[in-house]
Amino acid sequence: YAVPGEVVQRVLLAGGFLLGGIGAARLVPAYPWWARAAAVSVVLWNPWVLEHLQMGQWAITLGYLVLPWVVLAARRVRRGAPGAWAPAALVLLAAAVCAPSSGVTAAVVLGVLVLGRSVRRWLLVAGLALEHRDEPLHDMRNRASGYGHGDALLSR
Repeated sequence: YAVPGEVVQRVLLAGGFLLGGIGAARLVPAYPWWARAAAVSVVLWNPWVLEHLQMGQWAITLGYLVLPWVVLAARRVRRGAPGAWAPAALVLLAAAVCAPSSGVTAAVVLGVLVLGRSVRRWLLVAGLALEHRDEPLHDMRNRASGYGHGDALLSR
């Protein structure tokens, strides 16, 4: 039996809004209930969400609703909690499954929050990025996948 697409969409959006709201509330646990309710309201209902829902971009909206969980995962990683990278990987995967741009946004948010204000950490990441600056992306991808030169892959 097949479930109609609009039913799947509504179930996913309802679940996404529920989980996004729970994540937003968990970001501010020490504040009174009305402050948590305000945080949930701002995350769930703002011009960006309304615009993307009106355009039918529900997958991107779902990726946005993962962001509170990305922030929570980044907090755990920064605190050095044991096994903190596994939840971080899961929320990045969840965001990327929703939409590739959501996955990139989540990865950037996680990276910025984990690196924090430490100049040393940022220099380390910049050094790693500069180490491969002259190597085209398609050559790195081809070498990782076992192909030779990038042009050979494009000609197939």
